[in-house]
Amino acid sequence: MTSALAASAVLNVPFHYQITATNSPTIFGATNLPPGLIINTSTGVISGTPSATGSYNVTINATNEDGQDTPTLVIGVDSDEDSRSNLEEYAFGGSPLVQDFAQPVSMAPAGAEMIFGFAPDIIKTDLQITPQLSDALALWTDGTAEFVSQVGNVMQWRVRVPLSVGRKFKNLRATLTPERVCGQGRQTL
Repeated sequence: MTSALAASAVLNVPFHYQITATNSPTIFGATNLPPGLIINTSTGVISGTPSATGSYNVTINATNEDGQDTPTLVIGVDSDEDSRSNLEEYAFGGSPLVQDFAQPVSMAPAGAEMIFGFAPDIIKTDLQITPQLSDALALWTDGTAEFVSQVGNVMQWRVRVPLSVGRKFKNLRATLTPERVCGQGRQTL
């Protein structure tokens, strides 16, 4: 599969995504699509108008006479066009009703490491935020965050990532405590 494995959509705005793969696939498929989206099994185009927000783990596939490839595509559907989930906006002080372009995550190289920082609002006592790292977006490993400082209601944390050959991806997983869970209790930011 050669197409990107992450895509962003906006609630009630037309969406288009093309599955691409090598070796001339003859049929395509997708399961767990966001409501309002469909797949054309002949062309590999996922399209439509998403009608519900959230983060969807979509299993896509491309099949030819030699076999099938079935990676997971993550489609995030946002309600205010800033590509941030409602849970991310809650965690970092944004609003799900307006476009918030403030960047809650910072990155800076430091010698043989890449340091990325994040600053959740400490009055959100019902959240647990876990940094995660990946080489290929398929397998995520939990990282360890170090407390740096606190200014007002915001705590600064940092995660050190050893620099190596190839790319490193970062992710913050926010988990609501059971008292606040409404539907899905975990959402990837």
